[in-house]
Amino acid sequence: MNQPEVFVNGERVSSECTASWPFQEDKIFVFETFKSYGGVIFRLTEHLGRLSESAKTIGLQLPKPLSE
Repeated sequence: MNQPEVFVNGERVSSECTASWPFQEDKIFVFETFKSYGGVIFRLTEHLGRLSESAKTIGLQLPKPLSE
């Protein structure tokens, strides 16, 4: 099975490294997982909408508008 691609702050990182990262007590995170079929992200609009709503709920602003 292929390793998933993991991006943190727009930079690709090894997915093996991310599991061992401790959560930082002074940071709040939101995330949404994406799955692609044939290079096309499944239900991208819905995923981005949930990500945006999660960020708004905790007072975070996404670094780019959803249109980007």
